[in-house]
Amino acid sequence: MSKASEVIILAEDRRQKNLSLGFLKRWGYRSGRIRVLPLPAGAGAGEQYVREHYPMQLEALRRHREITAKALIVLIDADRRTTAETRNHLDAQARGHGLAAVTPGEPVCLFIPRRHIETWVVCLRGEPANEDDDYKARVQDAEPQSAGHDFGHQILAGSNPPASWVQSLRDAIPEALRVPRE
Repeated sequence: MSKASEVIILAEDRRQKNLSLGFLKRWGYRSGRIRVLPLPAGAGAGEQYVREHYPMQLEALRRHREITAKALIVLIDADRRTTAETRNHLDAQARGHGLAAVTPGEPVCLFIPRRHIETWVVCLRGEPANEDDDYKARVQDAEPQSAGHDFGHQILAGSNPPASWVQSLRDAIPEALRVPRE
């Protein structure tokens, strides 16, 4: 796969954005090669924002790949849905705009934490977690970036993920591998 000239991040909130920035920095990207789309304003608006902007970003990625290789990282919490249900919902959004679902060869990474991104941060700290409890109050704002860095490091090490990782975090490994390393 060719190198991405720019990686675009579409996220619900600042913590998701920071986790992906930590991952990309560990993956070798400099800040100038990462573009974070504006975060949504207002509480609870993040999921809708990602759903509405996903088809546009997917179409733009596909249209511009001929000119310059890019990658897209999409972060959306599954909340109480499964990751498969959330992925299907994104696929339906794409189809609603006349776009096909993402294929395995495309540099589109769908990070879908269940219940939310804080669950992943707790797991990446090596603490036990589950995908039903709310961990938002247990995570400081600065932690997601170092957690994303640790996630990238774990993948590069090529070892099996720790037992403390929840399934949605394990499912993120092949998604992360869709993003070309710098």
